[in-house]
Amino acid sequence: LQLRSERFSGIRVSQEELLCKNACGYYGNPAWQGLCSKCWRERARAAGTPREEIRPRSDGTLPTFSKFEEKKNIEKGRRINTVRRLFWGSPSPPKPQAQVTQIMEHVEKLIMTRLHKWVFCHDSCDDEQKDLALQRRIRSLNWVTPQMLGVPFPDEKVSFDMVGNAFVSIIEMDAKRAPQDKLACVSKCSQHVFEALSRSNSEPANADDFLSSLVYVVLKANPPRLHSNMQYVIRFGLPHSLMAGESGYYFTNLSCAVAFIEKLDGPALSLSPEEFEGYMLGQRTPCALNRRQQVISDTQNLLEDLKGRQEKLDQGMDALNAQLQKWVQEVHSQLDETRSQFVLAQKEITAQKEVLLSTQDNKEESVLVLEDQDGGLRETGC
Repeated sequence: LQLRSERFSGIRVSQEELLCKNACGYYGNPAWQGLCSKCWRERARAAGTPREEIRPRSDGTLPTFSKFEEKKNIEKGRRINTVRRLFWGSPSPPKPQAQVTQIMEHVEKLIMTRLHKWVFCHDSCDDEQKDLALQRRIRSLNWVTPQMLGVPFPDEKVSFDMVGNAFVSIIEMDAKRAPQDKLACVSKCSQHVFEALSRSNSEPANADDFLSSLVYVVLKANPPRLHSNMQYVIRFGLPHSLMAGESGYYFTNLSCAVAFIEKLDGPALSLSPEEFEGYMLGQRTPCALNRRQQVISDTQNLLEDLKGRQEKLDQGMDALNAQLQKWVQEVHSQLDETRSQFVLAQKEITAQKEVLLSTQDNKEESVLVLEDQDGGLRETGC
């Protein structure tokens, strides 16, 4: 599987890249060069490889044996095949029905719990050395932050609190003995990751966010004997649990996360080769990067706050303008009403004056007539 990373956008892996390269519909695995266990066995048999030699190495290549190593691995292969025949009764497992599958899971748990101390991390394999190498690799990458991986968590402290259950679940895998119990721990860890993503992000979590977050969980938890536990599940787990279903999807993503960690470089973290080397040598610390990112985050928050204030100010200005226009309209309306009332009052006053003047003129005329009448009477008497 080829993992891609874009600047601050997380790890990109399509659903097709998780599936078997033969397009059989099952999930592939880096340990089988991207094939499912069924196609891997069929390819090995077609190439004429003895059954004891078809177990893949962790890097996905077929092992080359010296005579001494070949004898040890052949002996180990016989023991593995004996255990597998107890499950399936034939070299190739049948396609079980629901009840048969349930019975097989119970038998697997019973037998592998008893055989765990003999077959887990056996002396004939180099799982222990690879466990130490993987742990050293993860420990050297403890400076990687969620922002570098594009994990959509708010910040490192909050993300550590939110995915704490995922850390516990992936670490508990080493304490389990049956392959299905180890797979259950992987599934529980993955479910906690999805829960943390859903709580920290308003948008639904997608497969890319999940894989980036799973890489972060593995880096921070650094599970004990991770390589041995994964190889134990690959060697002795029921094929249907690894090739399909929820457990198969989660285990395939865990395998991709480990493969990504083993090949992690600067461009995958949006760092230059010099910056990556400086972090790996301890010459750089993520504190400066965190401070720079914190400054950027604070600046963005300040800009968002100012933008919010500006929007509120604009809304207040619009409301004030609307109120002012309404007030001006009311003032004009009152002025018009007052003016009309004043005109009416003037007309009434003018009319009253005219009535008064008319009344006075009539009175004066009456007085003159009376005076004229009085004067005529006086002349007649003389």
